[in-house]
Amino acid sequence: MVSDYVPDTGDLRSDVLALLRHVSQRVQAIGMSTLHGLMAEYLDDVPVSAYLYIRQVSMETMMTILKRAAARGEVRVDHITPRMASLLMDLVRHELFFTNLELPEEAIVEIVDDIFLLLVRLRG
Repeated sequence: MVSDYVPDTGDLRSDVLALLRHVSQRVQAIGMSTLHGLMAEYLDDVPVSAYLYIRQVSMETMMTILKRAAARGEVRVDHITPRMASLLMDLVRHELFFTNLELPEEAIVEIVDDIFLLLVRLRG
């Protein structure tokens, strides 16, 4: 869902908001029922999981965003753990799969402002 898009707005907050808005648009285009079907296949069929390497791609995307933010002096990427870097997309997946709803703008802003940025700025 994110492999083809790594925003570079010049600001960490804007980058992660743009990323989550992109994910939200992709989810809307795919549809929740299709996404749930893909996840069922992912969990049941190991070869399908090779094509759905969501966590690895999202981690690489986040590390790119965080390294750019570090270069601008917004965070210290050497203090950000892999779990912290993956938290943003983990929260998005949780929101999508456990609420069975598309990702509303309010959830995007709350995840970014009230959780993710506080964490990476505190540690990084």
